[in-house]
Amino acid sequence: MSAIKSILQDVLDKAHKGHIYITDENKHNVPEDWRIELVGDCDSFAMWCRHELRLLGIDSTLVFCGVNKPSGDHLVCATLDGWILDNRHKWVTSRDDLNYHWISLLKDGDWHSINR
Repeated sequence: MSAIKSILQDVLDKAHKGHIYITDENKHNVPEDWRIELVGDCDSFAMWCRHELRLLGIDSTLVFCGVNKPSGDHLVCATLDGWILDNRHKWVTSRDDLNYHWISLLKDGDWHSINR
């Protein structure tokens, strides 16, 4: 395993160890609430991973994707070289190995459509 992938896996392992899945509706009484925390849904998980990677000096972004259908229903943390940290997977995975429909990514504070 490469050094960077090992670091990414360590962050993902730490996230999975502390993550407790609960919907925003149940936790915050709203349909959608984005907070950097490990008690929450995929948004919270992805944002926590991105925050941890930033502390380590690793650039990453948030990617909105469709998992069970082409429309968006999931958020992951992605490194700029294509590694995905995802609450649905225990292992760091290449974006090319995931059967997700990539919709948009966060860049410079704005969401940008992905043509893929």
